[in-house]
Amino acid sequence: MGLFSKKKILVVEDSESLSKAVLFKLKASGFKVLNASSYDEAVSYLEKHKSITAVWLDHWLHGKKTGLDVLKYIKASDTLKDIPVFVVSSSGDEWSKMYEEVGVTKYFVKSDFLMSTILKEIQSYLDRTG
Repeated sequence: MGLFSKKKILVVEDSESLSKAVLFKLKASGFKVLNASSYDEAVSYLEKHKSITAVWLDHWLHGKKTGLDVLKYIKASDTLKDIPVFVVSSSGDEWSKMYEEVGVTKYFVKSDFLMSTILKEIQSYLDRTG
């Protein structure tokens, strides 16, 4: 059994192929995983599953709203605001600054990091914070 056996992560990603790869890696690491591809799905999971430990969030999502809208929703909620949010996106500096202003835990540009590196950083963060 993996290190994250009691941790649940919500993956909010519009790319089906990337989402499948992320879900596979997270499950192999012992995470319980939920998957959403739009703002509405993400908010629904956040409201129904109070045990979410972290969020893997893409900027571009299905529908009119973006990952930034999801982050704003999380940070505006008294019950959700402390959930760490890791943005993993193909969009660079301009967006990362906007996410940092709202309170993202960490922003990764997909082309700059291997998935294994991102997962190790998320693991390290969760290990440090409980």
